[in-house]
Amino acid sequence: MRALVLSRYGGPEHTALTDVPQPSPRTGELLVRVHAAGLNPVDFKTRAGALKIIHNYPLPIVMGNELSGVVEAVGPGVMRFAKGDRVFARVNKDFMGAFAEYAVVHEDHAARMPTSLDFPSAVAVPLATMADHSCRKAASGSVLIALRAGIKLATSATSTSSNDMPR
Repeated sequence: MRALVLSRYGGPEHTALTDVPQPSPRTGELLVRVHAAGLNPVDFKTRAGALKIIHNYPLPIVMGNELSGVVEAVGPGVMRFAKGDRVFARVNKDFMGAFAEYAVVHEDHAARMPTSLDFPSAVAVPLATMADHSCRKAASGSVLIALRAGIKLATSATSTSSNDMPR
């Protein structure tokens, strides 16, 4: 299968579309045929090596953190998904892998796509939702800095309900 592989930290010249083996789902994992993959600031920072202090990936590695697609196979123990389900997901941050024709994700990092969303729209959900959820969890009684629709917002948060969050 084809995948965008990072061979060395640095600029875009260190990435290439490469043939790599198709992954296989293990216990609790889904094999997803990727229809769309999200490109985020974390991807640029990873490629540049700016996040090595957090994740120093063994290279070469298939890049990409979020995707939408169709479940092709499920590993042992998967209970919530079946072949043919349309999903959006965040791949395991320790392995990445969304910039490929197929990717493996843990079922806990995936959700069924609403029928109202197409694949390109759905791929924008996983990382943004996780960041929003993390902010809401951390916000009780503290100052919250959130990024929503590209606008930096700061507010004093006293509750984690969605009604109290800035829009």
